[in-house]
Amino acid sequence: MLEHQHFAIDRVMPNDTVMTQATASFVAKFAFEYEAYRTWNQKIINEMGAVEGYDRSQLVADFIRGTMINSDDASKCFDDLAIYRQFCYALLQLLGHSDSKVPEEHLLQQILFEQ
Repeated sequence: MLEHQHFAIDRVMPNDTVMTQATASFVAKFAFEYEAYRTWNQKIINEMGAVEGYDRSQLVADFIRGTMINSDDASKCFDDLAIYRQFCYALLQLLGHSDSKVPEEHLLQQILFEQ
């Protein structure tokens, strides 16, 4: 998101006002993609090992959206590894896996930029 500067629409989606102005095919496409995103999120959380207590999927989704907005507002660079290390740390806490280690910088670099 930071690299391609795709924040304008991402800040407002999902948005009832925008959705009511869209054609049925766009609404259906959005619903399909949004459900695929939610399913993927839940799958990843389940693979990590869900920890009961509250709706971690919703918490993580809200955190990711807020982080995207805050990163854009602060004019962060997409290739700043410190952002991703902090992001990983926060996600581990939110997912109830505070005993897990944040990936080392070389591994993050490989995952993010060398694919």
